Amino acid sequence: MKFNLKWLYKHLQTSLTIEQLSQELIAIGIEVEEILYPGAALKDFKIVQITNIQPHPHADKLQICTINTGEKELEVICGDLTVQKNMKTVFAPIGSFIPSTQKILKETKIRGILSPGMLCSEEDIGLKTESNGIIHLPGIAPIGQDYASFMDLNDPILHVAIVPNRPDWLGVRGIAQELAARGVGELRPLDCPSNEMTIEHQDTIPIKIDPTEITADICPLFATCLVKNISSEKFQSDITNFLSKINEDSALFPVDVSNYMAIDQCRPLHMFDADKIVGNLFLRLSKKGEIFIGLDEKKYALPEGLIVICDDTGIISLAGVMGGLHTSISEKTVNILIESASFHPSFIAKAGRATGIKNNALYRFERGVSCESVLPGLTQTLHILKHYLPNSLIGSIYQAGDLPKEKAPILYAYDLFFKLTGHTLSKEKTHSILKILGCRLKEIDDAHIYIY
Repeated sequence: MKFNLKWLYKHLQTSLTIEQLSQELIAIGIEVEEILYPGAALKDFKIVQITNIQPHPHADKLQICTINTGEKELEVICGDLTVQKNMKTVFAPIGSFIPSTQKILKETKIRGILSPGMLCSEEDIGLKTESNGIIHLPGIAPIGQDYASFMDLNDPILHVAIVPNRPDWLGVRGIAQELAARGVGELRPLDCPSNEMTIEHQDTIPIKIDPTEITADICPLFATCLVKNISSEKFQSDITNFLSKINEDSALFPVDVSNYMAIDQCRPLHMFDADKIVGNLFLRLSKKGEIFIGLDEKKYALPEGLIVICDDTGIISLAGVMGGLHTSISEKTVNILIESASFHPSFIAKAGRATGIKNNALYRFERGVSCESVLPGLTQTLHILKHYLPNSLIGSIYQAGDLPKEKAPILYAYDLFFKLTGHTLSKEKTHSILKILGCRLKEIDDAHIYIY
C-alpha cells in the first residue's frame, strides 16, 4: 500500500519527519518497504513556454519549438505534432537524468540539427507508463520554476506492507489512528460528517436479496444511493492529486472518488452508470458457467457460489471484486448508482482465486472490511461528490440488511497491562488510547471497564 506524506498529515497532526514516522510505523508492526522521493530525479526539469513553432527542415514528423525558459530562448526539436504556441510544458536540458530511459540526456543531432534538451511527456519523467504527447501545463504554471515543486512532487511516498490480520491498516486513516493511539500526534476529525446529508431527490433503485442464498453472514448490509446530474470529466482536485502521486488515478472523477475512499478509509465502493441498469437489481450467488464481462473487458466463466449483482440482463458486477463492462461509467455518464456493502471475506477470496483478478477492492474485502463503515463511508462519498460537483443531486440512501448485533463487551482489568508488559498505564491514558482506536467504554468499578 502506498500513500504520500501529505495524505497521512490530512488525518494526523504531527511534526515528525518521514524518517521518524517510518520508525514509528515499524515499531507498531507496519513494515515500511521503502520511502520514495519522486521529485528527486526531476530536479533539472523546468517549466517553459513555447513561443514559436516551425517545421523541421529534414523531417515531416518533427518540429522546432522556440521555448522561453525564464532566462533565455532556446530552439528544441519535438516529435509531438499537437504542440501549440504559448503552451506551457516541461523541459529537460542536456545533462538531465531521464527516468524512462534511466540515462543521462546527451547532446545529439536529430536529423542534422542539435537540440539543447527535450520537451517531456509524463512517460519520459516516469509518472505514467504511457502518454499521448508532451505535458500540457495550466496557464498559471510559472515559467522557469522547477516542475517537481510546482506539481508538489517533492512530497515523499511511503510504501508499506500490511499484515493480513489488520485490514484496518489498509486505509490511511486507520494508520493515522494507530499512530495517534501510540502518541505520535493527534488524530484529526474527518472533513465531512458521516451521518448527515441533504436529500435532493427521492428516487432509488432497490435491490432484491434472496435470503435463502445470501444470508446475513454473507452480506449483512448493502446500501446504495442514486446521484443525478454528475460530471464524469477529469479535473484537478485534492482527490486526484493524492491518487496521481501513487499512480492510482483514472480518467473519470467519480472513479477517482471510489479509489480514494478505498485507500483513504478502507471503504471500497462501486459506481454504476444508473441509466445502463435494465429493470430490477438482484443480489444472488452465481451459477456454474455463468459469463461475466468485467470492466477490464475480459470474459470470466464463473464457478458456482460467488456473490453477484444482476439486473434483468444478467450479471453486472462481481460483488466486492469488479464491476461489469455493461454498466460502467463513461464520459457521457450523468446519473450514477453508488454501492457500499459488506461481504464475508471468504466469498471474496474465493472470487479472487476463481478469476485471478487483483485490485484494491478485492485486496481489502478478502481481509475483512468493517461493516460499520458501509453507511458512514457512503455518506462521506456523497459529501465529496457534492463538494466537487455542486450541481449534482443526491438521493436518499437505500438500505438492505442491517449492522450485525453488537458483540458482547470485553471485560478489561486496568492492572492487566502491567501484568503483561511490566509497565503502568493510567486510567486516563487507557481511556484515551481506546477511544482513539474507536472503542466505546463503560466503567464498572475502579478496577474494571467494559470495552465495546
